[in-house]
Amino acid sequence: MGFQVWDAARRRCVGRDAPLCRMEARIPVKVFVHLYNPDHPTFELTPTIDISCHGARVVTKKIWQPNQQLSVRSIRGNLYSLARVMYCQSTLYG
Repeated sequence: MGFQVWDAARRRCVGRDAPLCRMEARIPVKVFVHLYNPDHPTFELTPTIDISCHGARVVTKKIWQPNQQLSVRSIRGNLYSLARVMYCQSTLYG
């Protein structure tokens, strides 16, 4: 299994899987969004961790499957988009 790390000083990715590394900057912003699975009556209200021009990282209670299609709607404002799950990482809080 490879790894990838964005080296901000060199403005490039380093590691075995470097070509797949995320290139855009992420901004730490907490915004509440409504995630909805159009194929099933599944939804969740959740905060973002960070956002970029190509996506957002969110904290969820549900495990979403990679490539699963979702709609994302901001609770405040009129932001709406169709989205795809890139990965879901389990985190245990002690």
